[in-house]
Amino acid sequence: MNAEARVIYDALREAKPQVAPTFPSCTVDCRKVLSDDDGRPHGAGVIASAMGFYYEGDVEHGRLVGSGMQRWCNGCVIKGQFDRGSANGRCEVQWPSGDAYDGQVRNSVRHGEGTHTSCGGAAVYTGAWRRGRREGHGRQAYRDGSSYEGLWLADARHGTGRLRYCNGDCYDGEWSNNERHGYGVMGWTNGTPHFVELYEGQWRHGLPDGEGRSTYIRLVGGADAAAATANESPKSYAPPGTAIINVYHGQLVEGIREGRGTFYYADGSSYEGEWRGGKKNGLGTFTTSVGTMFYGTFVDDRIEEQKSVDRDTPNGGLVFISDMGGLVDGSADQLRTTVKALLLRYNTVLKALFNEYSVKRDDVALIVTDPNWWRWRVPNHISLPQFVRLLSDCGLVNGPVGLSTVLRCVVQTMEALDRYNAEKLQFDEAQIQINYERRMRLYRFEGCLNFRTFTECLVRLSPHVSVGASLLTLGEKFNAMMQQHLAPADHPLCPVTRRYAPCLAPHVPALERQFHVKVDLELNNGERFLSMRSFMQFVMPLLQQHKIDVGRAVLLFLPFDRLGANTEVFPGVSQYQSALASQIFKESCGKHNELLVSTVCANGLLTIVDYIEAIMVLCLEIAKGQKIAPDDREEAVGNLVATQVLPLAV
Repeated sequence: MNAEARVIYDALREAKPQVAPTFPSCTVDCRKVLSDDDGRPHGAGVIASAMGFYYEGDVEHGRLVGSGMQRWCNGCVIKGQFDRGSANGRCEVQWPSGDAYDGQVRNSVRHGEGTHTSCGGAAVYTGAWRRGRREGHGRQAYRDGSSYEGLWLADARHGTGRLRYCNGDCYDGEWSNNERHGYGVMGWTNGTPHFVELYEGQWRHGLPDGEGRSTYIRLVGGADAAAATANESPKSYAPPGTAIINVYHGQLVEGIREGRGTFYYADGSSYEGEWRGGKKNGLGTFTTSVGTMFYGTFVDDRIEEQKSVDRDTPNGGLVFISDMGGLVDGSADQLRTTVKALLLRYNTVLKALFNEYSVKRDDVALIVTDPNWWRWRVPNHISLPQFVRLLSDCGLVNGPVGLSTVLRCVVQTMEALDRYNAEKLQFDEAQIQINYERRMRLYRFEGCLNFRTFTECLVRLSPHVSVGASLLTLGEKFNAMMQQHLAPADHPLCPVTRRYAPCLAPHVPALERQFHVKVDLELNNGERFLSMRSFMQFVMPLLQQHKIDVGRAVLLFLPFDRLGANTEVFPGVSQYQSALASQIFKESCGKHNELLVSTVCANGLLTIVDYIEAIMVLCLEIAKGQKIAPDDREEAVGNLVATQVLPLAV
């Protein structure tokens, strides 16, 4: 009823006569102003009434028009512009309580942009008003030192906004009638100069409720690490790489972990399963920092009914490599023994690389990587962009061993783990779908690896890196790959994409859609790779239009030696990665690179990252052909993507 009455009242206000009122002579007690021919006040002067009304200023034919000062019987004073018989325009308002307003007024009511000061100046609101109430965007500083900046509706926080509490806590997100409601991020300081806990996700009536992510932070490293966050939103705050963090990602009900969720501990261990009352309750899996898995039923954080535990495995954790063994590897037991010995031998090297790259941040993110990837990192895990950067720095992603090969090894690793977990826990259809969607995100380089899956991916990658007549068994191939000790250099992936990222960013969603449409037209067993043959057919019109040689284009799109001809190659590496073999191959390609084109088009596969990089290389080559100056190429490349690449028919 109140809402309906308000609507009717507002409609009646809008429907009132537009003729401005005049002062009836019977109400005027004192008048110090001239009169017009009809006896109405006219000119500059003072008007006062027996009811306590007082006005000093301009009057026009009995109406308040122009500059003036108005005082009511309750002590409220308005100074400013008057029109149509009341305050309209820029005014200053003073109340007997000491409150003050400076801003736009309509019909003597705050309406428009203005500043309201109260509580002796301790509380200040600056922003939009509508019919006397805060409505629109504004900033409110409260008496206790808290402040809110965002959207308002009917004097209540409503919409998106950020509230920083007087104790340093901060919420940035959606509001409904003064309550945190919808999607938002909250940071708690607990009396420190930095956030010690972050929650990002769904809220309901002021409490975390729904899908969300909690990060618990402990900074180390002294005063430098404990940088103040007084002016920083929790949406942009990311713990430094040296911080010790724990992460929960899953469901919550009224601020309590409830439902399915995963807790990642700072040491690399994790629990994935059911929660109730904020504790592990139900079916779940606990994985230790070395990869040992415990399956069973948990009650109040303790495992009660243990289904199984896997201990006697390489490196203390499972490495699912039985599908990679051949006749030369002997039995499954022999293969496990060999790989276990090698992983123990190289454990120190692998652990050092894992630790170094799991906190590496600069020049890591790919063009499709979410900008929040660093904030959303998982403790003691390596993200896929960090993993492929490690492989690139070590020279393992080079030529024939491309990103598609790496992703295939990652997907195989995660599929093997999902099959094993499904057998132990008997996943329902919902969990199977979750696992499938998680694997599909891997093709976009989203996801992370713990140390066990990290080592398994390297084992799976070794047969693709180490080839030759002298390398027959899986152990020999992995050992040959490790002999170089994986000494990192500095080779960020996708240099052209990185160089032109600002002009490319607006077109990335359209390029991704274009990529997936073409992938869907291929029979690829569910993999999200695009064949080089399809890509060449797609860009052939542009190659012909700009007279770019096909063989040269293939070398530009999928170079056989990404790290340069002077790269030092360790024993057993793929033949095309050595300088001599690469030169022999190039000379045998023929006058028009026929062998090269046919070989690459028959075997090459592009990930979404390769696809965007190849598009950028093509646009850059076109810009060079058009003799566009280097300083102007950024804008030109962005225009070429929009005007020539995106309109191409799939």
